[in-house]
Amino acid sequence: MRDKKRIKRILSLIEELWSQNYDMRFFQFCINFTTLINYKDSDPWFYEDDTLIKALKYRMKQLKPNKKTKERC
Repeated sequence: MRDKKRIKRILSLIEELWSQNYDMRFFQFCINFTTLINYKDSDPWFYEDDTLIKALKYRMKQLKPNKKTKERC
């Protein structure tokens, strides 16, 4: 049986990412995001939630501003 707590974890990660891309409609956000986890010959339908969580966290790290880069600006 899957852990119910994963739902809130996933939704909070989606909320944080989507709020950084707030101009996108929801399905634009979903489709754009699936390209990040949609590996060759793979279908998001079959991804387990832990794979999704890892991908969401990875994407968040990519979008966080780099302190060194910010200082140079």
